[in-house]
Amino acid sequence: MSLIDELYDKESLKWIKQIYSDDPSSRDLLYKSFGNKIIEKQDTFLNSKPLDILCLICMTAPFAEDKEECHTVGIIIHKGLRYENPLPYIMDDHGFLLAEKTLVALSFFRSAMDHRSKYRGAPTSNFYRNASKLLFSKNGHDGIAEHHEQWENFLGEIFV
Repeated sequence: MSLIDELYDKESLKWIKQIYSDDPSSRDLLYKSFGNKIIEKQDTFLNSKPLDILCLICMTAPFAEDKEECHTVGIIIHKGLRYENPLPYIMDDHGFLLAEKTLVALSFFRSAMDHRSKYRGAPTSNFYRNASKLLFSKNGHDGIAEHHEQWENFLGEIFV
């Protein structure tokens, strides 16, 4: 059973599949509507791949400029929540890994980062955010760099 089968009844599926195959220009709108449907059905357990679900939810971000940005953020979140320690450490995490971990941490674990900064002398969340934005930009992800704070807030609101 596919994710779309889990979200819609048989009659709706018939129309969705027809629109999807007949009008390729409508696909981005369909992806956004799938993401909105997932958010609506937050009380429903979905058996589909978590990465697919994350990417479709990211497609609902009103500030995102393209689906590539949404997919990249979905992949970063999926990967980042699986790290043994998802908080970034300036001494241990380098390059793009630091950017990814910072986005995940500021979206889901901001209070832990603030606590670490306040009581353990770690760099502030702002320091990590600025470093992350620079690293995203330098690695060709200008959209994520530009929308970093918006992604943090969006993901925090949807999932936390």
